[in-house]
Amino acid sequence: VIALDRAARIRVTKPYGEDALSRIMHLVEEAAERKAPAEQMMTRIARVYTPVVVALAALLAAVPTVLAAVRPDWGIAAPQWWYRALVFLVASCPCALVLSVPLSYFRGIGVASRRGILFKGSLHLDRAADIDTVVFDKTGTLTHGTVTVADGVESGTAGAFTVADDRTRSSAAPAVDALHRMGIRTVVLSGDERAKVEALAREIRLDEWHGALLPADKLTALEELIAAGKHTAYVGDGVNDAPVLARAHVGLAMGAEGTDAAVDTADAVLATDDLRRVPEALRIARRTRRLVWTNVALAVGIKLAVLVLSAFGLAGMWAAVFADTGVVLLCVAVVLLARFPAGAAQPADCEGEMRSESAEKS
Repeated sequence: VIALDRAARIRVTKPYGEDALSRIMHLVEEAAERKAPAEQMMTRIARVYTPVVVALAALLAAVPTVLAAVRPDWGIAAPQWWYRALVFLVASCPCALVLSVPLSYFRGIGVASRRGILFKGSLHLDRAADIDTVVFDKTGTLTHGTVTVADGVESGTAGAFTVADDRTRSSAAPAVDALHRMGIRTVVLSGDERAKVEALAREIRLDEWHGALLPADKLTALEELIAAGKHTAYVGDGVNDAPVLARAHVGLAMGAEGTDAAVDTADAVLATDDLRRVPEALRIARRTRRLVWTNVALAVGIKLAVLVLSAFGLAGMWAAVFADTGVVLLCVAVVLLARFPAGAAQPADCEGEMRSESAEKS
């Protein structure tokens, strides 16, 4: 606001630090701290791997040197073994393993964020790759959460008979269909009356529905799914969804209209309230998991081959440099060139709904 010829009165709704940009920056900071199991495993391996490799390289140089001094008649050339030990040491540098895994998760989080899916760390992105059951809240998630006139009777008298209902999001059915194609089961847990929940479940073809639930009942229903061995993701927007979002393997909050409690508790936030971002988030997670293990296999395979060859004098220093710096560059190239599933375009009816919602709010 630029006041040119008069004073402007501005009403502040939130203090500095609670605006959307600050919350996104907070999510980014959390993402840097929460590491996936693969990242943690590589860090633990590197702590043991480095001293072991240095010890092996020292033995590779020291043992032949001692033998050459003790038994000169054996004709052992100690400098030749020093060179082999140096090649072994250079080739065994774990840079490719340590860098390629977090870089893969960073790429996955970046792709997701550009599509309006904000993961709070690689840990949650990795867990999303295992999801086989997605549980939805109803009001404000599968529906808009605003009651509108759905039907009525025109009688020509001074009176009216109307039916009010909560409109289903146009992205709900496509999202459920996409999840089914991925082999993922869909469930709705709602506090609304059972007849309405059943009607919605049939409309968008959900696999399972439960109505007339209290917040504690929702948590119990989710616990039953987890006890049955299901890897669950919960999608919700309200304060009463916070306990279920926290208990699910992955909690996804509707960020545009969701409450602060839901957004803060969730493991990922859908910035656009487009439900098709749910299957898209899971596809990105699965692709990222494959990318991680592709890089691990590539780095380990090349390094093992060069290490064995260098120990027998069949690989020189250039091969060792390639096994170190070359493999790092190769893994970086694999990450940067990796193709992720195409994002869902926003259809015209979604745009119309967004415009109508904006008009209602104004």
